[in-house]
Amino acid sequence: MCIARVRGNSMAPGYLAGDFVIALRWPWTKIRRQQVVLAHHPDLGLILKRVSDHRSGAVLLSGDSPESTSTERMGWVNERVLYPVLWHFPTQK
Repeated sequence: MCIARVRGNSMAPGYLAGDFVIALRWPWTKIRRQQVVLAHHPDLGLILKRVSDHRSGAVLLSGDSPESTSTERMGWVNERVLYPVLWHFPTQK
């Protein structure tokens, strides 16, 4: 289980800076397109993104906002480092 506080607005308007998310990965978890995940990226650290493509054990990630790091810069990420977001706790109304 991973509890994280959102930094930045790359996933706005749905997830804003200061919000909290809880993510959990089980061995049988299936990653799906459009799913929001926490990912341990090798260069960017822990990031909150949406799965935009999925192929044989790897995914492409994207942000919901134009402020997000580009999908090209993030590249393919091993799906073993992904934690699907199960709960979102907004801090702003």
